[in-house]
Amino acid sequence: MTDAILEQARTLLTDGKVAGILALRREGEEALPHVFTLADELKDWTPGSKWPLAKILWRMLTDGSSGKPLGVICRTCDSRALEEQLKLGQFVEDGIVRLLLPCDAKQAELCGCAQPAPDVFSETRPLSPKLRVVAEAAEAAGIWRECLQRCIKCYGCRNACPVCICRECRLEDPAFVPALTLPPSPLVWHVCRALHVADTCVGCGACQDACPAGIPLLAMHHALSDHLRANFAYWSGTRQPSPLYASARAEGPAGMPVPEWKTCRGACAGE
Repeated sequence: MTDAILEQARTLLTDGKVAGILALRREGEEALPHVFTLADELKDWTPGSKWPLAKILWRMLTDGSSGKPLGVICRTCDSRALEEQLKLGQFVEDGIVRLLLPCDAKQAELCGCAQPAPDVFSETRPLSPKLRVVAEAAEAAGIWRECLQRCIKCYGCRNACPVCICRECRLEDPAFVPALTLPPSPLVWHVCRALHVADTCVGCGACQDACPAGIPLLAMHHALSDHLRANFAYWSGTRQPSPLYASARAEGPAGMPVPEWKTCRGACAGE
């Protein structure tokens, strides 16, 4: 699989089909993001571990374009995140070329991923024992209150999340989250953020990986995703339109204005 991906990447660069390819490069014992622009450079490419490349690619695409597409060697969760960015009008579809790496069963279990490989999709998710315990207690407010009180409001979860891409974050508004207050109210900060990305979260786990307080954020997001799947048969990271706020967008007697905090996504697309 990796040999085939490497050959595809070399061909794309040699033929000038892409301006560069975002992927991981070996640097000593580290594997760090790098934009490969020459086929010969790919000798230093490594599959590495799971890395949130979709957020990096989004910043590159929104900061400017060379006129050619950008390639990315990424995991399927990154690909699904890019799909959500496309649905939010962040860039045109032919602006990216995706080369997908599969995750192994162990990584899929850690993330509770139903699509660890491009050709694998399941309606049930493998969950690590720790994540399963928290997920089963997700409805218990006391459990979540205890977990969320560890938050130090570092914004790590928001900054790492590939679908947290509003240019004006409402959670920086003192009306939503008072400044200089620690810990932030869990019913304001984390619940508002979770609801804001409920229909776009792809379960990549970047938020949980970035959390210095060890809050099991994946369990919260999985709980919301499960409700959307059970009640609307909706899977994020696909071409399906989001079922949330559908009635608010509809015309006629049932229509009503889309909440202002939801429309801040439009600012990302310059609307």
